[in-house]
Amino acid sequence: MTQGQFQIRLTRMIDRLLDICEKYQQYRFYFDGQTIALKDYVEVRPENRDRLSGLMRSGRIAAGPWYGLADQFIPGGETVLRNLLEGRRSCRELGGEPVRLGYVPDSFGSNSALPMLLNEFGIRYAVFGRGRPRDKFHPLQNEFRWESSSGASVLAANFGYACGIFLSYPDLWTDIRRFKIDPRSVLLRFMDEAAKQRKQASSRHLYFSVSIDHMEARESLPEIVDYINSHQNEYVLRFGLPTDYLDGVEKKAKKMVVYRGEQCGSKKFPMDLIGTLSSHVELKQANFHCENLLAGAVEPMAVMAEHFAGEKYPAGILRKMWQLLLANQTHDSICGCSIDQVHRDMMSRYEFIEKTAVYCLKDAMSVVAEKIDVLSEFGDAPVVTVFNPLCGRRRVPVRAMVAVPRRFIYKHYRLVDAAGVTISARIRRIAVKQMDLESVYMMPEQLAALLSKDVDTERSNDQVFTILDLDFIAEDLPMCGWKTWYLQPGKPQAGEKITITDNGMKNEFLQLDFLPNGSFDLIDLRNGRKIHEALYFEDREDVGNLYDHASLPKIEQYDTLKAKAKITVEERLPHRATFKITIPQAIPAGIENDARSSRKVNMPLTVRITLYDGIPRVDITVDCTNKARNHCLQAVFNSGVKTSTCASDTAFEVVTRPVDAPGPTWKHRPMQNFVDASDGRHGLCIMSKGLYSQLATKDKDGATAVHVTLLRCTGRLGPAAGADYYTPAGQCVGRHHFELALMPHEGDWLEGGCPEAAAAFSRPVCAIASLPHPGTLPVSGSAITVDAIPIVSCLKRAEQGDGVIFRGWNLTLSAVEATPWGVLTAGQKIVVLRADETLHTKTGEKIVAAPSALLTLGIGIN
Repeated sequence: MTQGQFQIRLTRMIDRLLDICEKYQQYRFYFDGQTIALKDYVEVRPENRDRLSGLMRSGRIAAGPWYGLADQFIPGGETVLRNLLEGRRSCRELGGEPVRLGYVPDSFGSNSALPMLLNEFGIRYAVFGRGRPRDKFHPLQNEFRWESSSGASVLAANFGYACGIFLSYPDLWTDIRRFKIDPRSVLLRFMDEAAKQRKQASSRHLYFSVSIDHMEARESLPEIVDYINSHQNEYVLRFGLPTDYLDGVEKKAKKMVVYRGEQCGSKKFPMDLIGTLSSHVELKQANFHCENLLAGAVEPMAVMAEHFAGEKYPAGILRKMWQLLLANQTHDSICGCSIDQVHRDMMSRYEFIEKTAVYCLKDAMSVVAEKIDVLSEFGDAPVVTVFNPLCGRRRVPVRAMVAVPRRFIYKHYRLVDAAGVTISARIRRIAVKQMDLESVYMMPEQLAALLSKDVDTERSNDQVFTILDLDFIAEDLPMCGWKTWYLQPGKPQAGEKITITDNGMKNEFLQLDFLPNGSFDLIDLRNGRKIHEALYFEDREDVGNLYDHASLPKIEQYDTLKAKAKITVEERLPHRATFKITIPQAIPAGIENDARSSRKVNMPLTVRITLYDGIPRVDITVDCTNKARNHCLQAVFNSGVKTSTCASDTAFEVVTRPVDAPGPTWKHRPMQNFVDASDGRHGLCIMSKGLYSQLATKDKDGATAVHVTLLRCTGRLGPAAGADYYTPAGQCVGRHHFELALMPHEGDWLEGGCPEAAAAFSRPVCAIASLPHPGTLPVSGSAITVDAIPIVSCLKRAEQGDGVIFRGWNLTLSAVEATPWGVLTAGQKIVVLRADETLHTKTGEKIVAAPSALLTLGIGIN
C-alpha cells in the first residue's frame, strides 16, 4: 500500500492501542524498533499526543532505538549511526526513552559491524530474524554472543517476528475483525511451542513475539495470558520487552556460543530475499548519491562555513533531509520490494534531498571562499577554489561548472596554481548570463541551462556571470579542506600525459589494449601483470520477483565476448583520455511460454573507459536504454588471480566471502563501495557507485571473476510481501547510467588501499569561482586532519551544544595513534566520544584508535 493508506491504518490501530493500554495496566506494546510510525501518527492525531507521551514515559508503549527499520546492507555505516541518533531524538521528543536493543527482526540479513555500532550507543542486546548461518553454531542456541571485528559484542537472540503470533491469531493472515480466539486451543499450542523453544534455549527464559508487520494490537491478549497462567504450572507468562527477556538470559545462561561475522546465511543455509540488493537500481543509485552528498559534502562544508565565516549551521533543513533519507531506507523501501507508487514517492524524496543539498552546499562554499585570502601576483585573475569536504588528502579529477562573477570572455583559458605553475586542464566557456535578482542565487548548472538572461554588450563587466566548464586534476588536495587555482586567458598547457597506443592507451601505471569485442586487456606496468578481457557483460533471464532472482529450468544466457564493437577515442586531453565503446547487443524482449522470447530487442551498451594522469585506476561508465523485460544484466570483471575468497565492504567492516563454483544459480552477495579479488600477492579492486549486488565465481581456468549486477528487471512484487502485485516499474524500462572503476594492486585489500581508493572514487569534491579578495584563511588548508585514520565518516555539528563531531574508521588490524590538528582544533578541547555523542574518554594530545574500530572526536566540547 501507499504511505497514505498505511497511515490511515496506523492511525486507527494506535487509537485502539491507547484505549487498550489505558484499560489493561499490564499491556505493553513495542513499535517494531522504530519511531517513524509514531511520528506519522501524531502528524494526523495531534490531539492524542499527550496520551501517547504518557504511555511512553511509563514504558507501556515503547519505540526505538531506530528512526526507521532500515535494511542492513545498503545504507552506509554513517547512515546507520544517524538512524540511531534520529531514533533517540525522535523518541525523546515524544516523551519516551528509546529501547536499548538492536532490533532488526525483518531485515534481509545483518551486517557484521552491527555489534560495534550498537555498543557505540551503549546498546548490549540485539534481536534479529534472517540470515543466521546455522551450520556455524554448535550447539545451536536461540541466544549467543555476537562480536564484530573490533571486539565489540552484544547478547543476540535469533527470533525475528511472530514466534508467538498464535497467542493472538491462529495464523498469519486470519481476519483480525471477525476472529474470536479459543483460550483452550491457544494453551495447547503454547505448551507445544514452549517445549520446542526450550530445546534451544540457553536459560529458562523464553521469548514469544506476538505479532508481525501489519498486525493490530489485540484486546484479547491479557485474557489469554491470564488463562494460560491459571491453567498450567510449568511457565509464568508476563508482558515485557525483548530487553526484559535478555536481562534474564544474561543472568542465568551458563554457557554461550560466540560468533563473529555477518548474518547473511551460508552455503548450507543460503540467505533468502537477497535479490533485493539489485531490485529498482535507480533507488540504490539515488540513495548512494544522497548519502555522499549529505555526510560527504554538505555537513562538513556547513561546519567550515560556521566556524570560518560565522554562517549559522543549517541544522533544521539538514535534519529534514536526513529524516527523508532514513524514511526511504526502511527495508521494504530501499530494497525495492514495494508497489510502484511507493518507489515513485521515494524518488520524489531523493530529488528533494538532492536539489536542497546542492543549494546548501553552494551557500556554504560561497561564504568559506570569501574568507580565503586570494590576493596574488596574478592581479584580477578569477579564482577557483576546490573543496575536499570529507576525504583524506588526495589527487582527484575535477569536473565542474563554475560561475565567474564578471565578464571573462576569451578564446582560450589556462589554470595556474598559487606558485604560477600551469596545470593540465580543459576550460570551456558555456554561457554568459546577466547578473540579477534571480541569477545571483542560481547554481552554475542552472545558469548554463537558462534560455533567457543572455548578456548584451552594454551590460557592465561586474553585472555578468561567465559560466565555465572545468576539467582538470586537483593535485594534493588537503583532507577536509580546500585549495585554490587561478584562471587566466591564454593557451592551456601543451602535451598529453596519456599515451594513445595502436590499440589503446596508457598512463604511468596502467595500459589498456582494446579488443574487437569491446573488452580490453589490462596491464599493470608496475609489475607486468596482465588481465585478459578484464570487462565484459552477461545477460540472462529473471523470472523471479522484486525479492528474489529466479531462472528458468533451461537457462538462456548472452554475453558480449563475441560482439563486434565500435571503438573510438572520444576525448584526448593533457590529463586524461577517454575511449568510447559501443557494443551491439540483441536480447530477448521478455518471457513467453516459460522461455525467453524469440523476439529480440536491441539494447546496445555505450561504455566509456577513462585513464587519468597520475591515478592508478580505470574509470568506467556504462549507458544503456533498457527495452527488455524479465532479465538481469551484469558487468563481469576477470581478476586474473586464483583465490577461494573475495573481500567486500559493508558498514564499517570488510567481509571475506567464498568464491562460488560456476553454476546455474546467481548467488547475490552484498557490497557497498568495493569488492576485491586477491591471492595475497596481487589483486583487482572493483569499485562502484550505488551498485550493491555482486558475486564471485571461478572461470574455466580457475581464476576469479567478479559479477556486479547493473540491472535486475522483473514485474512482480512477490509472495514474500503477503499480497503479490504486478509492478511494471520493476522492469526498469528506460535509460540507465552506471559508474564503476578498476584498480589492480599489490597484496590484499588492506595493503592495496582498497577502502581509501573506493572512498576517493565515490566522495564528491566541489568547486566555486570568485574574484580576488583578502581573507583570513590560507589559499590551501584543512579544517581538521587526523593522522593515521584513512577513512573519514563525518564532520558535523554536535547534536547538542556548540561542538563539532569528527568520526573516522581505523580499518587496520592494529591500534594506531592519531593526532588531530588543524584550524578547528587550535586552542580547543578535544574529547573522545561514543557515536551517540556522549563522553567516553578524556584525551590528551595522542589518541589511540582500536583495531577495526570507530574513533569519534568531539572538538570544542566541554
